[in-house]
Amino acid sequence: ISKRLERFTCLPGEADAACEYQFLNYAERLFANEVRHQSVLPETLRKIHHAEVSAAVAKAVDDPLTLALHRLIVSNESSTISPFQIWDAVLADSGLSFGPHQWDIGINDDGRRIFTKLAAIAGLKDPHRYFRSLWRFSTAEFQDYLLWKDKLNRALQSDAGRALILEEYVKFLKGDALARARAALPTSADTVLDLP
Repeated sequence: ISKRLERFTCLPGEADAACEYQFLNYAERLFANEVRHQSVLPETLRKIHHAEVSAAVAKAVDDPLTLALHRLIVSNESSTISPFQIWDAVLADSGLSFGPHQWDIGINDDGRRIFTKLAAIAGLKDPHRYFRSLWRFSTAEFQDYLLWKDKLNRALQSDAGRALILEEYVKFLKGDALARARAALPTSADTVLDLP
């Protein structure tokens, strides 16, 4: 981080106050990004977590479209992270997210509802204050997030946390995700795929 900060330069003619503001913004983003990358769980644990999700889906679903949809969602949303880990996508105004398809608690009502239950398992109070982008956290909220993140991840990885996430994910796959996929398919696709 310090080497990247050394390379920071102000625009020619930029006022000192504006340059200082830009520098602080840049430093905060570098720090947040570094914290994010240090949060990745070991690959072996991520693979175990993904195998557990796939096994739960295979047990609950016999529809080939839903199974294909699951593979597509996971490969796009959570293949490089654990589905049982809180994460910050650091994209635009994305909020913290978790789960196989990365429920975004900044914008997703189901994500907020499930996150509130997971926060209760972790013993964390007032989870609603985190229902926005990490970039919009105050310094105190960001420091608080760094303190409780590990505790929340332990709750997500607990038996109760994993069961809740798996139950909600299968429900999402069989409901909203499948309905959207079917709506996007041409009407003859059900016949071609021999779907129920």
